[in-house]
Amino acid sequence: DGGVAIQVGDLYAKEPRLALVEFLLPPANDPDGAPAGALGEERHEERDVARIEVAGHVVQPGGGVEHRVVSLPIRLKVGNAPRVDAEVQATAMILAGARARDEALERQAHGDWQGAAGVLREASHVLHSLDDSPAADLEARDLDLMAQRVEEHAGFDALDMKYMKQRAWDSRRSREAGKERYSR
Repeated sequence: DGGVAIQVGDLYAKEPRLALVEFLLPPANDPDGAPAGALGEERHEERDVARIEVAGHVVQPGGGVEHRVVSLPIRLKVGNAPRVDAEVQATAMILAGARARDEALERQAHGDWQGAAGVLREASHVLHSLDDSPAADLEARDLDLMAQRVEEHAGFDALDMKYMKQRAWDSRRSREAGKERYSR
């Protein structure tokens, strides 16, 4: 019905997952057809954007299984100026770090260790630019360390490759505990 289904695997009560979803929306208009916030006036109305439904089988305390669906409305506060949520931006950048790790491993596999280091340093630079984001700063420092290791050794060794794959996997799955466990 025009929706998208995403399989997220098993979810556990003590292990929350983040979902980062990007919506491309047409500009909001005033009732008279002018763009919202035209002529310098402030606009702060809410508009429905989408609905996310989480469906799954829930294990009950007695051992039974119950099918449940939770529906979450996505609403946008329409204004005349862009607004970036710091937590959303940091999550997006950490996922960009995971993509950089994947690309660095791919470049390494083709013998381009200098390109691998460059990809890691570029992602680190972007992450360092985020103000007041400890998670982004930690990810940036780790990417710098991996870039340094690949430069010093003209490639990743087997342990570095395993570490890079695990960190990318953890980042994509919002596993904060995993990021701390594997940090260097």
